[in-house]
Amino acid sequence: MSDFCAWIGNCQLHDRTGPPTAYICQTAIWADSEKTFHYLLEQELSARDLTIIWLEEVLPATQYLARHADQQQKIGPLARAVHAGKPVEISPLTQKKTGEATDTPASTASFLHVSQIENITPLDMQLGVHPQKTVPDTLFPILFGKVVTPDDSGGDDKSIDPAHEDIPNTFAILNAAKLPYHLTTLLEVSGLRYQSLFQGDTQDELGEHAPYLVELKADNGFTKTLFTGPDGINGLWDRELGIYLRSRTGFDDIRKHFRKFTRLRDGNNKWFYFAFWEGETIPALAQYFNDQDGRPCSLFYPGGREATFISSKNKQTVTITRSIPAAKGAEFANLAISPAVMECLSQMRQNKKISRMAEELFDLKKDAAHTEFSAFADETRQFCEIAIRDYRITTSKYLKALCLWKLVMGTELAPFDGVLRSGHSEAEKIGQIAARLKKEMAAETKG
Repeated sequence: MSDFCAWIGNCQLHDRTGPPTAYICQTAIWADSEKTFHYLLEQELSARDLTIIWLEEVLPATQYLARHADQQQKIGPLARAVHAGKPVEISPLTQKKTGEATDTPASTASFLHVSQIENITPLDMQLGVHPQKTVPDTLFPILFGKVVTPDDSGGDDKSIDPAHEDIPNTFAILNAAKLPYHLTTLLEVSGLRYQSLFQGDTQDELGEHAPYLVELKADNGFTKTLFTGPDGINGLWDRELGIYLRSRTGFDDIRKHFRKFTRLRDGNNKWFYFAFWEGETIPALAQYFNDQDGRPCSLFYPGGREATFISSKNKQTVTITRSIPAAKGAEFANLAISPAVMECLSQMRQNKKISRMAEELFDLKKDAAHTEFSAFADETRQFCEIAIRDYRITTSKYLKALCLWKLVMGTELAPFDGVLRSGHSEAEKIGQIAARLKKEMAAETKG
């Protein structure tokens, strides 16, 4: 793009002059590319003793507003403020609360930034579309566009291919266990580079259930298949096969890095297989390590460099987890299966279970066409929290029954409060409610 215009970007900045403080803001810059945007922003921040922690959604103002129409009143004046004579305008800085200040920035800065993109629509048959897309428009810039991060390589990192400095490689880590024998066949004919994260005897025994690292290409048919939904041909999107990754680190070093995390030890020195490629795991661990206020976790820094992880929260929502550049020579925290991490992962699995339940129940709602899925999912999660905490209903099928009655059929559960809070087993509670509801329905039918 050669024409100059107003570009917008979301920023988190770090103040170098006083106690370590992080700020969030939006910036408008008169630029012709992301590269120009980044250069001019660094020049402006240098004069203010600020540095970039992370930078995202750098787009021409028209494209930014097309994606965030609700920000017109905020972004419009910011974009109109920049021109050739005044190329940079930064919105007021909002302090990001990350904990109490200490002597080192590493102790208070969040090393992982997590955001979401909702209302994802996977590809369909694309009848009459030429050329056909391989990735939905909302995800293409994240998966195959430029990623703007501070260049801290200094030119001495041998694992970085200079040809890819502006456009990082795109990888997928896919779980063959969700498509045994089929996924490996698709990979064999894809023309893409791929390799299992297992090797030796483990690969021989579990090859059809192993995680596979795949280097994706934007114009490849297998890439298209991954992002095609049920309305397309042989689409795999709804299978939620794994996670996606952007990194300037090469294939071999990426594989070497993630192989270290396929098995982890707990506090008793016992080995566990660790399926970090499951969609919710990366965001859950990111939140956990950000809350620890400590060193950045090595999992998120393949080759010692920052990376972007793209994972499916559900079929309509994608979570973006970005690790920010660590200082040169920084020490990373190792990932171990501690009781706290186990609790984090247990909560993640519970949330995933509820999310899937919400997807199944949403299709049964008569007014689903007039209801946002995200709102229904939030309502489901809140009700499940009550059911688990107050009624001690934890088994999936019984939680689903309560949600079906309450959220889909509109059944008032207050008359059953005594049953739900009783000391009976989950099966007895749900059985009693089901019997009473059946009796009431029979009486209404006779009437």
